[in-house]
Amino acid sequence: MIRCVIVEDKMDDLEVLKEYVSQIPFLKIETCCRNAMEASLVIRNKQPDLVIIKVEMPEINGIEVVKRMRAGIQVIFISASTQYAFEGFNLGVTDYLLKPFGFDRFLMAVEKAREIIKFKDLLRESAGNEGDYISIKSGYKNHRILLADVLFIEAMDNYIKIYTTTKVYVTLMNLKGVLKLLPPDGFSRIHRSYIVALSKVKAFNKQIVTVGSRRLPVGKSYSSVFAAAMEG
Repeated sequence: MIRCVIVEDKMDDLEVLKEYVSQIPFLKIETCCRNAMEASLVIRNKQPDLVIIKVEMPEINGIEVVKRMRAGIQVIFISASTQYAFEGFNLGVTDYLLKPFGFDRFLMAVEKAREIIKFKDLLRESAGNEGDYISIKSGYKNHRILLADVLFIEAMDNYIKIYTTTKVYVTLMNLKGVLKLLPPDGFSRIHRSYIVALSKVKAFNKQIVTVGSRRLPVGKSYSSVFAAAMEG
């Protein structure tokens, strides 16, 4: 069962969303919120699997709520405009629903979130007693990389470089893809080009993160999420 929080300030639209959820047997509403301040508190306390949230809300919008959330929670944005889509996908949201939308489109977004959640659960289970790891193909070989050895990950066009304590691996993947494979309490995106292992951070401020001997830049849109992750 996937536990979700719905954030929608208009009662009529909220009732439609509740009706849609009632038709999906694997989805359960944990709480419904009518404003962003309430939503931030509920999400922090409940730690749901999925947040379905309207972007345009008074005082604090949905984007700011998501920036303050723990990484790893799946997010579906709802908006009457496409203007927030780029920023939403930069934050790694699962899907972006443009109003008006019907049940079939809503179900498609929720199914996408379920597949990601199932995949991450399988990854954790497969690690067993050997410790958490990710499996990648680098060159002509398959490699199993222990997450405890990862320092940071850097984007290079359609490839990523995974820096570990012993060597660097290059594989065909993007940062959004690899972030979905990583435990949210252990890694955080700090820039459009970098993900860092939180346990390997030596020092940080709003502009720079020091990991090992490298000083990495912090993007403005990622600084609050990273700071929250470091605070635990």
